[in-house]
Amino acid sequence: MSCIGRGLNRIYLSTYEGCLAVTYGRGRDYRKVCALIFLFSKIMKKSLLLILLSIYSFTTIHAKITWTLSDDGTLTISGTDMPDYSLINNAPWDLQKYKIKKVVIKDGVTSIGADAFYNCSSLTSVNIPNSVTNIGESAFNGCSDLTSVTIPNSVTSIGEKAFAECI
Repeated sequence: MSCIGRGLNRIYLSTYEGCLAVTYGRGRDYRKVCALIFLFSKIMKKSLLLILLSIYSFTTIHAKITWTLSDDGTLTISGTDMPDYSLINNAPWDLQKYKIKKVVIKDGVTSIGADAFYNCSSLTSVNIPNSVTNIGESAFNGCSDLTSVTIPNSVTSIGEKAFAECI
C-alpha cells in the first residue's frame, strides 16, 4: 500500500505544481482553482486507498475457513469455503509455508483455493475429505516434497497446474 500511496502523492503534487506553473502571473482566482484541484486530488487518493482496504477486508472477512499450524508442521484447515489466493492476496499461512509438512483439511471444506499451498516445498502429504469438490489452479504448485495425496471421488474439478512441479 505504501508504494501506491507514494505514487499517488507524486501525482497530486505534480498536478498542483503543474497548475501553479500554468497559472503563474494570472492572478489569485487561478491559484484558488489550483488549491481546489490539489485538495480534490488529495481526497481522491484517500478514497482510492479506502477502496483498496475495503476490498482486502471484504476478502479476509468472507473467507469461511480457520486454520492452525502445529509445532510438528501439521496445518489443519476447517470451515466451508476456501477462497482463491494469488501473489497479491496470499494464503493466511503463506509466511509460515516453509514449516508446513502435512495438510489436514477437515470435512466440511468444499474447495481448495487457487495458489493455496503454492511453493510449500516442505509439504509431504495432504488429506482431502469427501466434502471437497474443487481443487483450484496451482493449489499445490511447487510442492516439491509432496509424496502422498489421496483425491476422493467427490472432486469433480482440478485446476490447471494444480500439482505442477510436484516431483
